Amino acid sequence: MDSKGEGEDIFVNLYGAATDINVRLDKNSVIIEKTYISLANQRVVSICNRSDVIVHFQWKAFATPEEEEQQKIRFVSDLMTEEEEETDQFLKECADDPTLHEQMSILSRSFQNRRQLVQDDKMLLSDDVFIIEPVVSV
Repeated sequence: MDSKGEGEDIFVNLYGAATDINVRLDKNSVIIEKTYISLANQRVVSICNRSDVIVHFQWKAFATPEEEEQQKIRFVSDLMTEEEEETDQFLKECADDPTLHEQMSILSRSFQNRRQLVQDDKMLLSDDVFIIEPVVSV
């Protein structure tokens, strides 16, 4: 997504793939008029399915599974760095109070749960500027 100027022009690159099926967006582009503070603007884009096949869709944050996986790797790497820092700090505190050492597993479990959340994240599109609904087909 590219934002130009003072946030007035926003471009969202879309990517879609289908094999031998007639599915498309009903518009090539959407123009949304200027929107001022405390006001909202909306437009509709339809997914046209002119086939006999039920089509499932998801609006994703990344165009390809490879890009999505790279982002997850970055998130996990950041978590591991954070875990190392917090573990080092915790071990220093344990030197002063050995009774804290029993709580090391809580810290470890916390980061394990956060890494699992990253792995399970479907990386659906989420943005502070605009909302797409529904983000997943039902």
